[in-house]
Amino acid sequence: GVIDDAVCCFVSSIPFPRRNLKNGWREHRLVTLPDYQGMGLGVKISNLIAQYHIQSKYRYFAKTAHNALGQYREKSSEWRATVTNLVSRKSSYLGIHKRKSLKTYGAYNSFDWEAHATRLCYSHEYIG
Repeated sequence: GVIDDAVCCFVSSIPFPRRNLKNGWREHRLVTLPDYQGMGLGVKISNLIAQYHIQSKYRYFAKTAHNALGQYREKSSEWRATVTNLVSRKSSYLGIHKRKSLKTYGAYNSFDWEAHATRLCYSHEYIG
């Protein structure tokens, strides 16, 4: 997203990783630069990209821990909560990471997996 020739926000999407959902995409990264936060630009660019995917006959999903964005999607008629919306990921998330060797994570050995796994996230599908 650009305002007066200045980049202000960015969104990217990737194919949804689940094998049983071949026509799905998900929001991968949504960033609004600090000077432009609080103006609703993240919501607008997210919805724009979501609508593009829907028009292209794909399903589109997004997950966020950002409370304001999550609350917007909770109230929006354009987004529908998924079964993983506001569900703790602790048991499955920690189980996956504890089974892997610490060498796998390299520089991420000090990452607080438990804090990350217990953080509730909003999970929605865009329905337009």
